[in-house]
Amino acid sequence: MAAKRNPALGACCSALTDALKLPNPLFRIEDDGVLYLTVAYAQTPQGVGWFDQAALFCPFCGVQIQDRDVITRGAK
Repeated sequence: MAAKRNPALGACCSALTDALKLPNPLFRIEDDGVLYLTVAYAQTPQGVGWFDQAALFCPFCGVQIQDRDVITRGAK
């Protein structure tokens, strides 16, 4: 199933719009439309473990792009 595209993602600046168009494993939009950024990884005996964080603010211009309460409600 393709991820739902949140129309607000990328509306703040062309840098985020361009970044979301590229195949990049560090930016991920989940099926619920939430944008996650990979902020760390660790090598474990079972393989690589990834730590992703929902991006509340654009990493390029700092504008709020997602709401914490909406993300929390969607996770329940």
